[in-house]
Amino acid sequence: MGKIEENCDCNDDCPCKGESATQEDKESQHDAWWNSLTDEQKQQLYDDKEEAFRLSIEEMNHDLSFGK
Repeated sequence: MGKIEENCDCNDDCPCKGESATQEDKESQHDAWWNSLTDEQKQQLYDDKEEAFRLSIEEMNHDLSFGK
């Protein structure tokens, strides 16, 4: 039994045990997770993603200008 299975608190339909989850299962789990978030939490996730994207663009631009 793997470490994930040992620490699993899921019910009998748990994707941690036995067969791996299907794409449909994963999408359903993601949708349930997303729907459990507040609007503020969703906004924070979006803001964090935008900031990470902005920083990666700045880093790429810096790397390109460094060789000049």
